[in-house]
Amino acid sequence: MKTNILNNENANAMTNRRTDEQTNRRIRFRKSIYLLLSFFLPALFIVVMINSCTDNNENITKESNEIQLQSRSSSICDIGYQSGCDTATITENITIDGCTFSVTYFRRICAGPSGVIISIGNLVVPMNLPNTSACNRLNTWRKLYLLGRPGDAENAWIDFKVRVTNVIEAAVIQDYVDDNPLLNFDCNSSSSTITLSLDFVERDCKKLCAYWDVDTWNLDEVICGTKCCLRRTYFCKDANGDIVPDGDPEPWNDPNGVNCVAVSHSCSNPVTGNCIESCQFLFE
Repeated sequence: MKTNILNNENANAMTNRRTDEQTNRRIRFRKSIYLLLSFFLPALFIVVMINSCTDNNENITKESNEIQLQSRSSSICDIGYQSGCDTATITENITIDGCTFSVTYFRRICAGPSGVIISIGNLVVPMNLPNTSACNRLNTWRKLYLLGRPGDAENAWIDFKVRVTNVIEAAVIQDYVDDNPLLNFDCNSSSSTITLSLDFVERDCKKLCAYWDVDTWNLDEVICGTKCCLRRTYFCKDANGDIVPDGDPEPWNDPNGVNCVAVSHSCSNPVTGNCIESCQFLFE
């Protein structure tokens, strides 16, 4: 009888040990699954987030490269003050061929998810430059007029104003890049590149006007018409770290008409009968 009791106790003990081992195996298995999920799920979440961010950056870059100027209305020439943008009317000296003179223009900088757009307009350039040897050599339009060549004087003035816009454009772009060294404007970068463009706007058509000043003839320009014209240039930083145009400038003309809308002016002695179209002051 005692033998049977002992046998039963041993059997029960063995059964309990097997049960305990099975329970322990289940616990260890559940811990393994928990640890695996604890590692795998956060890792999966991070991968999804990275892919999502990459896609968003690629979309921003694609959108910034798909700006179509021809789809814009003539309000593109209205570059006044805008909320959220850095705007200023600037008067400064610039130098061309050793001649230093003062210019005034309006500058607006708008930065957003599609890139940075800088707009310049309302440019005022003096026709009568300072009386220095360098400026006298540069001021060919007045000499040509005094020689009885008003058409050549007009062309010389147009070429000079285009040079002025190029100098201002290069300086404004360089200043912005220097002030924002952490932004990526590299020409050969991927989706992290920020689109940088500059719009130079001319709203007026003008003609040259001669007037008698004390003892000689001088020239001035007067507004003879209106027509919106815009020159957009994209810029990027090349391998040498220099800011260079990213392709040729893109012209935009007012879709409301190809000709200047004439306005009255006060010049009683125009040099020529030509009303210089606004785009001629922006494109060579």
